[in-house]
Amino acid sequence: PPRRDWPGLSPPSETRPGAMEQYSIIGAAGDTEYVEGELLGDQLIAMFPKISFVKDMRHPCEWADYRRTETQKRGFQIPGAYPVVFRRDGRLVGKTGSVEDFKNECKDMYGLELPPNPEMVAQVAAENMEFAEDEARSDKWKPACGRFKKIWSSGVSFEGMWRNHTPHRGTITYTDGSSFEGTLRDGVAHGQGVFRYADGAKFVGMFAMGKRMGMGKFVDDENVYDGYYKDDKCHGKGLRTYKGGRTYSGDWEYNDATGKGVEIKPIPGSNTDCDKYDGEYIKGQRHGWGRMWYATGDVYEGEWEEGSREGFGEFDFFLPQPVVPDTDEEPIEEGAEPAPAAKSIIQTMRYTGDFKQDRPVVGRLAFNDGLTCPIPGEIDVAREPVALPPGENDALPPGENAVGEGEAVSTAKVPWVAALRQDAETWEVGARQRVRRAALPEFDPDYPIEFDTHKSLMSQTVSEEMWDILKLRLTEEGDTLRGCMVVGLDRKRPSNIGISALSPACYLVYREAFWPVIEKLHPGFDLIQDTHVNDLDTASILPLCSSMGEQVVNVSITVDRAISGLPFGIALDIDQRRRVEEVAAGALGQTKQTGGYHPVRGSSSFAEAEDPLTDEQLKEFSVFVAGNDCSDDRDFPDARGVFVSQDGQFTCVVNQSEHLSFRTSLPYPDLSSIFLRMAHALAETEAKLKEEYGLSFARLPKLGYVTASPDKIGCAFHAQVVMRLPKMSRRTDLVPLAHARGVKIEKATAPLHPPATAPK
Repeated sequence: PPRRDWPGLSPPSETRPGAMEQYSIIGAAGDTEYVEGELLGDQLIAMFPKISFVKDMRHPCEWADYRRTETQKRGFQIPGAYPVVFRRDGRLVGKTGSVEDFKNECKDMYGLELPPNPEMVAQVAAENMEFAEDEARSDKWKPACGRFKKIWSSGVSFEGMWRNHTPHRGTITYTDGSSFEGTLRDGVAHGQGVFRYADGAKFVGMFAMGKRMGMGKFVDDENVYDGYYKDDKCHGKGLRTYKGGRTYSGDWEYNDATGKGVEIKPIPGSNTDCDKYDGEYIKGQRHGWGRMWYATGDVYEGEWEEGSREGFGEFDFFLPQPVVPDTDEEPIEEGAEPAPAAKSIIQTMRYTGDFKQDRPVVGRLAFNDGLTCPIPGEIDVAREPVALPPGENDALPPGENAVGEGEAVSTAKVPWVAALRQDAETWEVGARQRVRRAALPEFDPDYPIEFDTHKSLMSQTVSEEMWDILKLRLTEEGDTLRGCMVVGLDRKRPSNIGISALSPACYLVYREAFWPVIEKLHPGFDLIQDTHVNDLDTASILPLCSSMGEQVVNVSITVDRAISGLPFGIALDIDQRRRVEEVAAGALGQTKQTGGYHPVRGSSSFAEAEDPLTDEQLKEFSVFVAGNDCSDDRDFPDARGVFVSQDGQFTCVVNQSEHLSFRTSLPYPDLSSIFLRMAHALAETEAKLKEEYGLSFARLPKLGYVTASPDKIGCAFHAQVVMRLPKMSRRTDLVPLAHARGVKIEKATAPLHPPATAPK
């Protein structure tokens, strides 16, 4: 407020004490007591220029909080709401700092006393209040604290508590009709609050700097979401209920259902029937592994891709089948109650195999009475329906199938399955005695884990309950799970795995047994979400082992491959084994890896090389020369051999444990160059297989290249560096040193290619 002079007062003597005193007064606009102190201070500095007097007037809305803050900050113990006068050094005027104490001090020390003038005090109080209201209407003015309703020129308003000149807690109303009620920071929503949108939607929950963050609930005309938010979007666990009654509960990622969740969709016109999906999502679509319960009673469990059944899965069909009444029953006597109508029974069918765009492609059908048959190609769902008794189709429940929006249940489902059953019966008659490969054990229903003396990974996975489910499954070639397990537990193949695939289909048909073993052998690879990518990319090679110098004894790379269209090595018969030898020798001979194929001595399946290798040379290239050294000695030594390049640095062993075992090695530290050579050799060999024989390396979309052993899938790639660590074994801290680096210490073995001179 401006300085005002009191009329009729003359300045007293300059020699009075206290001429250098400094005073301050704080008070509320419109307070007459503050006006009296203000006017007295104005006259005091007018009469004594060396005295200073500072006035701090606040709007009434912020006065109470401002007074409390200032008095606590200065250590004043003075309750009430009256104006406070104090000195610059922090001392109160008088005992309470009131205007009355100030008047007494001015009278005693300076001889200054103002005569009563109520009209002037009231006029100044009104001027002060008008001044404060004008300031409050400015967009730049904000109360320091207290409760106040502020309306800006833009039309935005805030009513509530202020703190440090910013809105702290209250209600902000925006020009579009939306509003926020809750706590704020720097003028934006922060903390617990309620946001009401202009279209009637409402959000109740947590905010962080103007964005929805944390737990909250959003409600509008279309849906209700109750869950977690991040950066103003649904993120984390949450439940969304849609207008039609459909619900999704699970993981969200920036407004998209991504992760694991459960979706329930009621069927229109029914109070109880619904479709339910429990599985994985990516960007709002079923993607990954999941299980679907349909309102029709059908159940699908398997892989999904972009909302459709895609990949491996099992589909259980529940089919209503009316009971045909017995025509030989005695007639009902007159007056007797008729017997209740015969109820429908449930005929079930299970399809196990691959799906493509929601349709079964290659797999096996199994009916509840034990009848099974393979499906060699795509099932034609548009086939002509089989004639059924009138009204049989009426037994199907109405409603949507919920595979996609608006996909209805086909009334031709029962005739379609009847046609499939007719095909299955035809196939069963022609294959009553299933012909299995002679190399495989006959079917035995007993649980084979009891023979697992070394407790393999398989025995930790395949329980008796799982065995009961999987033991009756067959691949298209007739392979059984027992065959995979018996071969894996063979004492000639010492391994902690305990299970071997007989063909690529085993990884899919018996996925419940194989995939947990694969996850343990390949940690970090998620079989549900991940898909293997062949990353033998020569463009990303870095110089490896180049700094190890003379300490490197040998570097080598081994890659195993199986040829598509044939069983894996442990399940080959003699003709198939010879076929592998024929195509392998033919393809390798046309590559840039100049060399020749050398069959094992005594083999009758392939002409002997012009310059055959000795047994010692074959051993040097890791080729067995006796049946006792072979894990599978059937028909030995027929169809076994090795392709050797002229420089001896590249070899490919045929029909050892896998179809083909490629190997490159060098007696000096250049791992990069042999990797490049291996990658080019693999590409050339597969190209020649396709060009000459129409074959390729066995591969599955999710697992990459596959062989009989679950530890040799993906790239089936193994690199080894043999090097000397001089005097390392003399170190007293060798064991903790190795343990800290994840290195396992084993008994040393001689390298496959020892150096020309013995190391020092």
